[in-house]
Amino acid sequence: MPAATAAVLVATACAADPRVGQALSRVGEVGPDHIDGRVRIVGSRPFSRTIVQPDSGDALTLSGPYANEIGRLSGARVRVTGRYEDARLPERSLAATSYEILSVDGDPAIVGLLERDDDGWELRSGQSTTRLASVSEALGERAGALVWVVLDERGGVARYGVLREPPP
Repeated sequence: MPAATAAVLVATACAADPRVGQALSRVGEVGPDHIDGRVRIVGSRPFSRTIVQPDSGDALTLSGPYANEIGRLSGARVRVTGRYEDARLPERSLAATSYEILSVDGDPAIVGLLERDDDGWELRSGQSTTRLASVSEALGERAGALVWVVLDERGGVARYGVLREPPP
């Protein structure tokens, strides 16, 4: 599937993870508040934090169970939903309950659990499966991880990132 025509699918990670919703378009459960923008990491470790910078307006600091996963999307455009936290805090923040990748470097991304079967590699997202024509050796070592991929015109993985490491 060409990257230009690939649908943006954000997958459910696994049924054992109660934080993951059932919609194919996002990870997690939609909250009442949202922000669309580019993910950034600011500060130095161990005090760094994940923010989302919209095209206009102030950035929001993210907290909650998905803040680390979203931080792994630094530079990507995302939609994050959740609940605004106490306005008395020094900076505006959002407790993230779901996220959706809108684009990675302008390209649509597919997200799912990386799995191998007798026919090769696939991304599994809930009841949907996307076959991958080719997977690098480095990505293949991450079987079981929740990953995003951008596909090339042959359906192979052109770029990828790991959102959640595979279970030990």
